[in-house]
Amino acid sequence: IIYHPHLHQQLISIASASVHYIRTYTSQMNSKTKYTYMYLDEVKAEFGDHPQVYHEFLHIMRTFKSQEIDIPEVIFRVTQLFHSNQSLVLGFNTFLPDGFQIVIPNQDTGSFYYRTAGQPLVLIPTTNTCTHKREHDSRMQQQEQQEQQEQQEQ
Repeated sequence: IIYHPHLHQQLISIASASVHYIRTYTSQMNSKTKYTYMYLDEVKAEFGDHPQVYHEFLHIMRTFKSQEIDIPEVIFRVTQLFHSNQSLVLGFNTFLPDGFQIVIPNQDTGSFYYRTAGQPLVLIPTTNTCTHKREHDSRMQQQEQQEQQEQQEQ
């Protein structure tokens, strides 16, 4: 490798500009965007050994964005998916529009409820009573089979 002072200086200049851009961009990101990335990292960390859970979460969000499901259905599905982690379930409140909130009124039962402005609490059914359980299980099974096929092909 031949050392060129001019090339070295250009690389330092480019690296410095890149770092400055990243710092500026990061500081300009609003707190909700930062929290979104932190939340996604938290989901990945919690379910690192079950990537299908993370993929299912992304599927739920895409389905909602395409307006195939409404807010109560998103709440229901996310709560079912993350039922084993109260922190993730309650952390999802950040993404809900004003007037919607997931709550746990009684820590002893661990039951989740949601409320809308001016309305009483609504119990979110357990996974055993999930009306979408068959659809959810089928999708999870398909994802697992696809992952197994990909691993076998490697």
